[in-house]
Amino acid sequence: MKTQNIPKSACLAAAIVTLACAGSVNANTITAVIGGQAQSGATYQNFDSLTPGQSGAFPLGSVSVILNPNAVVVQNSPSPSPANPYVSGNNNVNFGAAYSGGDHTPYLTAGDTGHNGSITFNFATAANYFGLLWGSVDAQNTLNFYSGPNGGGTLVATVTGSNIAGINPTIIQTGYGDSFDPWGTAYVNIDTTAAFESVVATSALYTFEIDNVAYQNVGGVPDGGTTVGLLGIGLAGLVSLRRLFARA
Repeated sequence: MKTQNIPKSACLAAAIVTLACAGSVNANTITAVIGGQAQSGATYQNFDSLTPGQSGAFPLGSVSVILNPNAVVVQNSPSPSPANPYVSGNNNVNFGAAYSGGDHTPYLTAGDTGHNGSITFNFATAANYFGLLWGSVDAQNTLNFYSGPNGGGTLVATVTGSNIAGINPTIIQTGYGDSFDPWGTAYVNIDTTAAFESVVATSALYTFEIDNVAYQNVGGVPDGGTTVGLLGIGLAGLVSLRRLFARA
């Protein structure tokens, strides 16, 4: 692997994705920032109280987490996949002691859909903001937002790794060999115009790593029956979240 020198200031620029919302004058928005942080005033949840290797259901305050096989709690993974998310800049603000480098605390991996792997986040109160430290951004990664618990009710929004990366395929991970590339991690903030009670994370590959989740109801929620269509993607200040690297 050969790398390309990237100015630090460029790596901190934000990629903004706009999801057009059918039947609404507002738009759902995503900000994805290398070295970025969760929105202020949210409820913050790390997974430090969980034990590596755990699956099943875990109540964590106002959110419960369900890890379906083969989703699991991971810490300091010795193999390329699932690789530790990379903590940089302000990624860890509000979640514990500040540091930079590979995430050394417990985090979650969604497993893979071939083995029915998924992570479900159920919220005690409906929310319309969700933030996460998203490791190894990958086209196979998917977040689905639902108006009801346990992935029920109306599908409010779908966000994929490809949405985060935009139309540039060199940004995202394409295989296990580049799993240790630290620029595959970004803090992603997602605001929806319709409320959701659950978020389900899945991946076709065993590469979707999640830590440092934030959530809140930011007010002004319209009809929960509104369905989001991915009608257009706008990118401002797009910086490579996955690679910006020339691969040999």
